[in-house]
Amino acid sequence: MEESGTHVAKCLNEFRPVLMTLAEAMISSTLRGDLEASDIVQQTLLEAHCNADQLAVMSKGAFFSWLRNALNHNLLDAVKPLKAQKNDVRRRVRASDLEASFLRLE
Repeated sequence: MEESGTHVAKCLNEFRPVLMTLAEAMISSTLRGDLEASDIVQQTLLEAHCNADQLAVMSKGAFFSWLRNALNHNLLDAVKPLKAQKNDVRRRVRASDLEASFLRLE
């Protein structure tokens, strides 16, 4: 069992930077102020740790595929409350947009 635990730990350490890069690329610019890529990656790594027995028997390719899938689901779960009607980030007015509209009025 200890060998499987070290296999999982090694894979998690190896894939952490890749997951971070993926998460940063997946978060749109409108959501960057509300979501942190590191939080999404941390949640994904926590889920992987909780599923270590299942992941220990996987090849590196299957392991990484599982992590990417979990990352995608975690990101979608994090975005859902931000797109709820009362919190919809698409309805926010940015200060730069507001300044531009005032300039057009002048």
